[in-house]
Amino acid sequence: MKKLLLRIPVALRIAYGLTCSMSCIFLAASLMGLFPDMQAEQIRNRDRFCMLTAESYVSLINELDSQQMQAHLEGIARSNSDILSIGIRKNDGHLMFQVHDHAKNWSIDQDGKLAESNFSIPLDAGGKRWATIEVAFVPQSDFVRYCNLLGPGIIPSLAISFPCFIVFYFYLSSIFTPFKPSNSIPHRVREALDCLSEGLIIIDLKQRIMLANQAFKELTSKDDDEILGLVIEEFQFSANSEQADESFPWIHTQDTGESVSGRLLSYQSSDEKEYTFSVSANVIKDDNGIVQGVIVSFENVTELENKKQQFSSMVNELEDTNKELEYLATRDSLTGCLNRRSYFEKFEKLLKEAQQENLAISVMMVDIDFFKSINDNYGHSMGDIVLEKVGATLQEAALISGLACRYGGEEFALLMPDASIDEAVQVAEKIRQAIEDLTFPDFSITTSIGVSQRTPETKSPEDLLDQADKCLYVAKRNGRNQVVRFDEVPDETVIDESKICRTKEEEESRK
Repeated sequence: MKKLLLRIPVALRIAYGLTCSMSCIFLAASLMGLFPDMQAEQIRNRDRFCMLTAESYVSLINELDSQQMQAHLEGIARSNSDILSIGIRKNDGHLMFQVHDHAKNWSIDQDGKLAESNFSIPLDAGGKRWATIEVAFVPQSDFVRYCNLLGPGIIPSLAISFPCFIVFYFYLSSIFTPFKPSNSIPHRVREALDCLSEGLIIIDLKQRIMLANQAFKELTSKDDDEILGLVIEEFQFSANSEQADESFPWIHTQDTGESVSGRLLSYQSSDEKEYTFSVSANVIKDDNGIVQGVIVSFENVTELENKKQQFSSMVNELEDTNKELEYLATRDSLTGCLNRRSYFEKFEKLLKEAQQENLAISVMMVDIDFFKSINDNYGHSMGDIVLEKVGATLQEAALISGLACRYGGEEFALLMPDASIDEAVQVAEKIRQAIEDLTFPDFSITTSIGVSQRTPETKSPEDLLDQADKCLYVAKRNGRNQVVRFDEVPDETVIDESKICRTKEEEESRK
């Protein structure tokens, strides 16, 4: 309600208050009997009129005939616009004379009482009543009747209130015009403020707008009469999500006395458009250093923020694209494991850190047993399915232990930083068993795994991989589907790939 009142111009509010006060004075005077009772006065006047009419009738009855008497009564009715009809009724109820259909206008209730607007005067001759003159007047309207019930002063009060309200309003408007904040500022200063491209307002300690430049008025689509006196909360400003817990700049400045600069606020205009403003606020002090208000500026940065968001969106898209490209560049397209190039880059970095800090690091080589037989007997598409499932198993293990790589063909490598050879062997056994448990339509698969660990003699990733490859060779030579660790392989072991059968058929033939 308070906000609604602030929207009403000051002159209009004062004019309304003065008019109401004046009406209350009229009503009080009416209740004290200072106004004449107009209704009672009207009744007395009508009664007196009827008495005079009766006297004139009696004095002329012997001089005029019936036609002349009828004409006389019609003349009386024409002379008074309040008269509806006149009739002269004999004691037996017969109407001797009537004007304007008197029988229709004359009414008596069940108790024998006349209507409020009907009057009856007896006509006597020789001390006896021989007839009655009846006059029906225009009845009062319901509005006047109700007003009379409230008091005789109500009608004069209502009659004068509206004209006085109009006079008060225009008079006060002309009086207050020089005192408007915008008019109290020199014209050159106002022109300078209106030239600013950013909106600017001055608010008092109750956050009411005392001054607004042209840019702010265009922003809100309001003129001085509409905007001055409004509380700034009336406008749909809101903080963005990053500053949602912070108070508005003008509130913070008023409460703390600190200046605020560049606070971003959103604004929704009357046409549902969304704007972003960089808002700054500074206190206004009087000569004694007491804060009297706040000056607030609004710089429209909507286009800049939109471009910033577009740029941020483009950067995010580029980052996503780069991540995707990086993934494609570093991964084997079939299994999703690291390719050899990216694997060696990471391997060299982790090995160097392990050497510098004397940390354990292990690696395993994993080979699918008799993979060539799968391609020969079931086709390369089935071989690809086998590679995909083995790669997925190794990647699942790598999420905990390290980096999985498709080393080449059916061969995979798994790097395990901070893992001793004992820990690596445990992981290798789990991987071997998980691969053996994989199901395929007409066959099952096994793997041979070799595991090695960094030693003081290890100089490069190739040294570790060669050690693991030697273990893998031993595992294949000793019957496959097993894990062999490097510290259990004799130093004199020499890799001879010609002794390793690539298919089950070749191995059976050799037996």
